[in-house]
Amino acid sequence: SFCKKNEIGLNIELKPNLGFEKKNVEAIAKLLSNFNFTNQYYFSSFDWSSVILMKKFLPNAYYGLLIDEFNKDISLKNALDICERYKFSCCGFNKNIINSDVMHEMKKHNLITTIYAAKNLKPNEANELWSMGVKSIFIDDPTEFKIS
Repeated sequence: SFCKKNEIGLNIELKPNLGFEKKNVEAIAKLLSNFNFTNQYYFSSFDWSSVILMKKFLPNAYYGLLIDEFNKDISLKNALDICERYKFSCCGFNKNIINSDVMHEMKKHNLITTIYAAKNLKPNEANELWSMGVKSIFIDDPTEFKIS
């Protein structure tokens, strides 16, 4: 209600619900529809199948993939392919896997890059990420982030 009244968008992370992904996505889409929430919203998830499914229910929303690590199942190439195929606009990376090569590919594909970290960043770390082209940084407790 507060967001709707104050014209604030929502950033909704779809949590993995093994075996209940479709029910989870349907329930969220139904809630937004029933509430007539017309503000912008953005969906992201580590569970890529959930954001792909949500896109079918709410095709005009914004979408992104969350990536904790690269491994045999999750590569930058397949993330970029999915973003292109489903017209997702963003990828959120664990701070520990971001580097100039990743940023180069993200920029080349015109995708927004966000970062998250388990621990709060020092201002110099944040400034370095922003200078690389990172657009948003999620930290644990923003009250600890102070610019000198």
